[in-house]
Amino acid sequence: FRALDVDSEGTIPKEVLINVLQTLGADKKVLQHLDKSYGDAVDYASLLQWIYEDRDAQAAGLALHHEIAADRWCITREDFDSFLEVVANAHAQGKVLNDPHPRTDLANPHHDEASIGPNMHMVNKYIVKPKTAEAGGMSWALMLHPEGLPVELFVTHSWNEGIYEFSRKLTNHWPAGMNLWCCVLANPQTWPLEELKKLLGLRPDLSDSPFMVSLSAPSLRRFLVVPTVSESLYTRLWCVAELWKAMETELALGMRLIQVAKD
Repeated sequence: FRALDVDSEGTIPKEVLINVLQTLGADKKVLQHLDKSYGDAVDYASLLQWIYEDRDAQAAGLALHHEIAADRWCITREDFDSFLEVVANAHAQGKVLNDPHPRTDLANPHHDEASIGPNMHMVNKYIVKPKTAEAGGMSWALMLHPEGLPVELFVTHSWNEGIYEFSRKLTNHWPAGMNLWCCVLANPQTWPLEELKKLLGLRPDLSDSPFMVSLSAPSLRRFLVVPTVSESLYTRLWCVAELWKAMETELALGMRLIQVAKD
């Protein structure tokens, strides 16, 4: 910003500033703020204040996940129903796009099917990330419950599944009153890669990862496997690791833990 020409009134032409920031690969959130909050000219001081306040909020989001134990990054059934409503409304308005998969370069053939819908990558990109970034960078779960809720139901799933098929099978097998741990809503999705790597754990056996911490929690009562038409869960190694840990926990508890969700 300091390299740009600021006039005597402390403003910068908005179009000039946006062009420079786009060239530099600036965060989309900053560009959206500029577009919504200013007319033809941008007040330099107020923009810097917003950036510093946003940094403070993001730092608070980072701190929250280090303060609250991973097995408390949960939501209620009512929270999930509200989340699904947000997704469905945005999808109906064309705000959840069907971008090609980053590895296969293929779009989701079920994106607009009412029984399957957008995959979790798109839900994360167009719903979870923007809303949690605006709230401070914590996960959806801690955005709703900063003090956390103890895990009782853990769901394992592949991110390529459609949100409507996933939610239907999940809610069909969701025991009344149980708090849910679901990675897309439990883990912070907006963090810088290095911070996220630290959070996801450094031990080779994954025992310090949020997934394994939650699957070792004494409050855990159900491990739900949600297969879908999109692909086998076990093409995703995290799902393999989660099932292994659930089997270990089931043996340790001496009670049935694992269940497969069906329509």
